Amino acid sequence: MTDFRKYLIGREGRLTTRVGNRIGIGFDCTRKDAGKIFAQIGTTLAAVQSGAELTDQQIDTLFAADYASAEKRAKSLPVYEKVRPARQFVLIDLVFTGFDPSPIAALLGQAVRAETLGATGKAAALYAEAARAVQSLGERAACNAEYLRTGTFE
Repeated sequence: MTDFRKYLIGREGRLTTRVGNRIGIGFDCTRKDAGKIFAQIGTTLAAVQSGAELTDQQIDTLFAADYASAEKRAKSLPVYEKVRPARQFVLIDLVFTGFDPSPIAALLGQAVRAETLGATGKAAALYAEAARAVQSLGERAACNAEYLRTGTFE
């Protein structure tokens, strides 16, 4: 099993103070539950918005909960275990950044079925379609599109 946390940490970085709407490792301060979550780690949304710094422990706690939730949601998709790790990562990343992975998962499912039937050209076209579909989703879209298209992290 691949641990995708390092990829997300590498992409997001660690922000001790709010930059735009983000803090920690990709935590979105505009989430509806942000105030509740900040209270759980010993701070407030108002403090974060005013420039308060998070400790490493607070950042790790925020990330652990966010990652676990994103991973659980992605793994609940029927196609998750059937695709290569790079494509699994994209599904997790989509959830992590607040996008619905279902349309991409549906295309991946069709591609897996095509591969199973030996229709490699059809599968490649479906992976390419998934890559095109993800290109407008978030700031990491280009990388995610490449991971979907090739099925590798290279």
